[in-house]
Amino acid sequence: MINISVIIITAILYLIEPSYGLGWLYGWLFILIRRQLRYKYLNYVSNEKTFNIGLFILYTVLSFAIAVGTIYLSFMIQKWIHPVLVLVAYIVDYIMRSIERLSQSKKE
Repeated sequence: MINISVIIITAILYLIEPSYGLGWLYGWLFILIRRQLRYKYLNYVSNEKTFNIGLFILYTVLSFAIAVGTIYLSFMIQKWIHPVLVLVAYIVDYIMRSIERLSQSKKE
């Protein structure tokens, strides 16, 4: 569901201004990369018997670098990727995840 809505919003924003559509799509691309990284990390950690602090630090630094690097790069190439739309994509993702967590906690 989220992928279809991202594509539709990207197309609409691209028609308004190409840098808006590319910024939105760029933000969501790296959101999906971070989600995949988080999924793989949590899947790996859940199968381990002991906690590996080095792996946790690597995951945290890598996740932070992806988030900050995405925004930094969008500010460096503002002509093609609108930085505000990258930030909006991150904010929308945060709000959607928060709502999802709230609805899951109410079900339990």
